[in-house]
Amino acid sequence: MQFNTIYQLYYLAQKQSPLLLNARKLLMIPDLFNYWLTGIQASEYTNASTTHILSLDKKWCYDLIDRLDISSEIFPEIVDSGLILGRLDKGLAEDLKLDGRPEVIAPATHDTASAVAGGPLVGNDVGFISSGTWDLVGLEPKKPIINEGALHWNFTNEGGAFNTITFLKNMQGMWILQEIKRLTGEAGKDYSYDDLTRLAEASPTEVGVIDVDDPRFLPPGDMLSEIRRYLEETKQPVPDSLRGILRVYFGSITLKRKLILERAESITGKKLGGVNVFGGGSRNHLLNQMTADAIESTVYAGPDEATALGNIAVQATGLKVISSVTEMRKMLKDSLDIKVYTPSGKGELQKSYEKLLALTQNWGTFLG
Repeated sequence: MQFNTIYQLYYLAQKQSPLLLNARKLLMIPDLFNYWLTGIQASEYTNASTTHILSLDKKWCYDLIDRLDISSEIFPEIVDSGLILGRLDKGLAEDLKLDGRPEVIAPATHDTASAVAGGPLVGNDVGFISSGTWDLVGLEPKKPIINEGALHWNFTNEGGAFNTITFLKNMQGMWILQEIKRLTGEAGKDYSYDDLTRLAEASPTEVGVIDVDDPRFLPPGDMLSEIRRYLEETKQPVPDSLRGILRVYFGSITLKRKLILERAESITGKKLGGVNVFGGGSRNHLLNQMTADAIESTVYAGPDEATALGNIAVQATGLKVISSVTEMRKMLKDSLDIKVYTPSGKGELQKSYEKLLALTQNWGTFLG
């Protein structure tokens, strides 16, 4: 993706930026906090894997770094999540009036990695959807998936906690709904997210479909007008009400999830028996039920704070309080209220899905 670290570094190199020329070490934001806490410079694996310059053996791609004319000296040692980095800086401990200097642990510092770790139902036959402003849709293999399908459909192999891989695809999530809420609020309609969901529920199904990852939906703006314009351009009926537009949005999010999960199954040869939806979007009952209907499989909704829980759990494994990812997920499952959604069998979204397939026949090609 065009905002990955490699492109930022290449830009600085091309511009001969003093930021890069005078740099001693490259620390991602979480690594910078760990440095401030401990004085130790290290790069935690899960976040390093998002830079686009990490090899499959957890080492920096120095040949690529050299080709980009970037100094290899700025790249720190890579460490696994759950590692005890060291003790809290003595001065900080004194400032905070702490008795002793507690150990500082590197969690899975990439938020998606922590969220997937905190997904209690994720496993061999259950995929995941980390649902927030973005949706991260995929599954958790033990090793990277490297084949023509993964390349063609532009999936990523990001590092996960416990030496796993989060094999996933980014897609638009609640961002469009957030912008609709902002827009209607500015117009004097103070809708809550629950209000907007109820409006969508009150609208008929099969009201059209958009590709939520069309570039027009990425920047802030008038999403209502953009959705109408997209429907007009693709010769689909244009709803004349807010509730109709909202139904288009919810259906389109659901069907793009279905498409990505089907691609992931095709690439990996694995048939999923369900999907664990977590993050803020997991609170939306309509989206959960529509997803279960679309994928014709079970949706396990929760927790909504998976990133924080996964972060804590990874640190607990570092302290040997939890011994494995299996034990951790069992503990989370037993402790949380996970809502289960099963397919209703209505099949109301099939025509819209066929339309989405036609609209996205070249989907997966990188156009950045």
